[in-house]
Amino acid sequence: MAKNGLGEEKKQKTSFFFRHLSLSAYFKVGFIVISVALGGCARISGTIKALPQPPPSGRFLAGASKIDITPPPGYPMGGHSIAGKVGRGFWLRLHARSIFLEDPSGTRMALVSTDLWSMPAGLADRVAELISKGPSECGIARAGLIIAATHTHQSPGNFSSSPMYNEYASPQPGFDPDLFEFLAQRIAFSIDQACKNKKEAQLFFSSTRLTRIPFARNRSFEAFLKNPEADTILEQNSDLPEGIITPEYPFPQSYRAIDPRLRVLRIKSADSSQADIAIAAFVSVHPTSLTHDAEIYNSDLFGAASISAENQLSRGKESSQPVVALFNGAEGDISPAWDAQDRRDTLRLGEELANSILGLEPGQALCGSLNYQFGLRHLAGKCLPESEGRALCTDTEPLEGAATLGGAEDGRTIFYYLGWHEGIKGHYNEAQGSKQPALDLRLPFPDPVSFTRLIEAATSAPRVIPIGVYSIGSLAIATLPGEFTTVMGQRISRTVKDHMKDPPDDVLLIGLANEYISYFTTPEEYEEQAYEGASTLYGKMSGELVRQKLGLLAERVNNGTPYLQEEIRYLYQPGPIKRFGIKTLGQLGKFPEEGLSPVLQNIETGLPALRTFPAFCWDDRIQDLRSNAGIDFRATPTVAIFAKSMERHEWLPLIIDGIRENDSGLNFLSVAFVVPDRDKAKWCTFWMRSRGLEQQPLSFRFVVETLSGDSIESPECVFDLGEVNKECRFKPELIEHLRKK
Repeated sequence: MAKNGLGEEKKQKTSFFFRHLSLSAYFKVGFIVISVALGGCARISGTIKALPQPPPSGRFLAGASKIDITPPPGYPMGGHSIAGKVGRGFWLRLHARSIFLEDPSGTRMALVSTDLWSMPAGLADRVAELISKGPSECGIARAGLIIAATHTHQSPGNFSSSPMYNEYASPQPGFDPDLFEFLAQRIAFSIDQACKNKKEAQLFFSSTRLTRIPFARNRSFEAFLKNPEADTILEQNSDLPEGIITPEYPFPQSYRAIDPRLRVLRIKSADSSQADIAIAAFVSVHPTSLTHDAEIYNSDLFGAASISAENQLSRGKESSQPVVALFNGAEGDISPAWDAQDRRDTLRLGEELANSILGLEPGQALCGSLNYQFGLRHLAGKCLPESEGRALCTDTEPLEGAATLGGAEDGRTIFYYLGWHEGIKGHYNEAQGSKQPALDLRLPFPDPVSFTRLIEAATSAPRVIPIGVYSIGSLAIATLPGEFTTVMGQRISRTVKDHMKDPPDDVLLIGLANEYISYFTTPEEYEEQAYEGASTLYGKMSGELVRQKLGLLAERVNNGTPYLQEEIRYLYQPGPIKRFGIKTLGQLGKFPEEGLSPVLQNIETGLPALRTFPAFCWDDRIQDLRSNAGIDFRATPTVAIFAKSMERHEWLPLIIDGIRENDSGLNFLSVAFVVPDRDKAKWCTFWMRSRGLEQQPLSFRFVVETLSGDSIESPECVFDLGEVNKECRFKPELIEHLRKK
């Protein structure tokens, strides 16, 4: 076998591609440099005001809110890089879910879960700035905000404050300032609304293990086994069921190489009703139960779980709408136990998670105050204490390894089949250990130029991490600025606990919080150069450095050291500007069944069901984020089902099992088509309800609130014996008609 694990015949087959790739790299670097020189790059800057300490209320207060952050179609989706798609519509809307907490002394914090692929520091800072300029009764210091992404890979990309992720995290490069501001305004509004909803509350904490079905699996099992903790973890999880074996997951025990814990913080009203205000649930798993081939925004299994749990909690209630916010943990090497990565998997796993959350008793009451320590810490070029006579340091510059281009085992890209697979090793420097730079070529020079370094220097990654440690009574929370593997997360939890003289009952890790810098593995895992190690940008000691810094913050929390608030000025340069949106969807081709079929399917068989679901199409205006500001405009149309009352022949909102049937739930897919040279779009919505319609026949209609603010209705439709009349089905010739216009 040739060096770096590439066979000679494969090298010959891919040599042309290597040369083409290097040429593309030159052009890409040149494009970025020229864009900077011509002033085509954005700036994200602002000032976060220092806030005075709020007066004590003598009560523990809490509030929650849920705000839609689904953008218009046309944005490339983040997380799958070149394998990702452009969002043509949505299924499972994206939301920001905020939980506001204030202890009796007036200390405030907010837990915010966003259905986004990442949470860049610049976006978190902009939200903090908006909050600092808002009403004083809802002011929260930057340090008190934990703003996290669920890590759905079907949210928009191109809103990062780092050029690296704006260039490479989605299938098209560029930073969209309008999308960035849209998200910032709506996330800040969700926090403000949660504050305004606050009331006296009680907190309860409980935990369980997800053991009923195969729920997750370690996608980097061979690297996991290199950790000395591996055998203990497998033994502790011996009761977990093993799932199916696939080429991507050939190891039965990978289903036990996980953290199966589900931890739940339940927030209830302190009055006699004991009504739920909110639930914060913490679980570690990539929410990638839907394939990257799906061309629609969606919040994936975390969204399915949140919506399902919220529906169950609010069933039959008009006034009480509890919020269920999910927070990811150390999920870097954990994938959901999907079978086909389709709607069935998403709903199946989401329902299992929702039922597990709601099946827990409230648990122990949390008493005490809120406390936290927060800081910006340098990640690049920092050393840990010497070990065996030598310093262990992070690299001064980021570097991606070969396996990064090939993708993880459950998300391979075209590069994987061209040779960029896991296990390719090299040696760049001491800090990067066995990493083979992703784009470096073998040139006939003594010291060849590192194309990987050249590109990454032009599209710089974050170098500073915002991290925090928080206590809520006897519970501790630590934030992670990226995706940490299971064992790296366990080591951090132990360190945080060990650094607190009054050990917390539990330590919760919130991943993808306040910043995103790819992956962090243990040093042992790193040396295997699987996808996660190759994507650990600053070298094998990166995770250990974060662990040390969080331990020091934990000491300060334990000592009761007050956090000193001060004014913060921030500045980011996210790279060249490119505006996306529905106008950039491009020419109409065939109806993209391949992009919608993972969702538009028969839930029983998994077969595509484009022409069997009830559907309604209408013309609507083009929504442009650039022409809007704030949060009071409609970014996407909304759809509901109304049914005819047989007694009074009135059209009323359809309610099934106590839940209104509309597109804030689980059963609607809406997609847009754009005709070139027109100022309008054609929207079509599909109602994918398969259960709860046993009363036959059912006369119903779609009611759409358009982007113009108008309400339009479909013709009357009829469900009879599980079939809808032909007039209310999608007609593929409609797309042919649009193409000819």
